[in-house]
Amino acid sequence: MQRKPTMESLEKGATSFQLTSVRAHELTASHKRETLAIEAASKPPMDSTAGKMLIALNKTLADKLIIKFKMVHALAKHDWPSTDYVWQCSLDQCKGLAIGTDYRSDKAAADFAHHIAEVEREAVAKEVNDARFASLIVDGATDSAIMEQDIIFVRTCESGQVKVRFLSIENTPKSDAVGVTASIKHGVERTVDCIRGFLP
Repeated sequence: MQRKPTMESLEKGATSFQLTSVRAHELTASHKRETLAIEAASKPPMDSTAGKMLIALNKTLADKLIIKFKMVHALAKHDWPSTDYVWQCSLDQCKGLAIGTDYRSDKAAADFAHHIAEVEREAVAKEVNDARFASLIVDGATDSAIMEQDIIFVRTCESGQVKVRFLSIENTPKSDAVGVTASIKHGVERTVDCIRGFLP
C-alpha cells in the first residue's frame, strides 16, 4: 500500500508526484515563502521593498544634511564663528525646516567645514593636475599676532579658459627667500601633486 504524501515529505523529497499533491504543496506557507525569496533574490537589491525604504530613509537624512552643510558653508564664507551654527539650527527649526536633532553642535559644524574644504581642495587639485599650464601667485601679509603669512593662488589655463583659484595660506617662519620658498612648497605639496615647471 502506497503511503499518502504529506507536505513535509514533499518539501524534503516527495514519493508521489500526483497533481493533487503538487497543488496542495503550492498552497503551503513554506512554498509561498520560498517563492517570494527566489523572486526577491532575482531582483536588484534596491528594487525590493526594503531597498526602496532604505532609499527613502537615506534621502530624508541627506536632505537634512544638505541644509546643515549649506548653513556651515554660509557661516564660513562670511567669516562667522562655528558657535553661531547652534542657534542657526534652532532658527531653521523655528522656520519649519526639517533639520532633525543630530549634528547640531559647533563641533559638528567644524567637521562639516573640514569636509567642505576637503572636497574643494580635491576639485582644485584635479583642475591643476589636469591643466597644461599653471602658475603661482603669492602675496605676503601679517596677521593680528604679527605672524608672517603667505597667501597662495594658482592660475591655470585649460582650453582657453583662465582661472585663478585659492590654494593655501601658509605661516612663514622667516621672510627670506628660503623661508618663503619652503612655505610655498609646503602649501603646494599638501594640495596638488605638482605644478609643472615649479617646485621639483
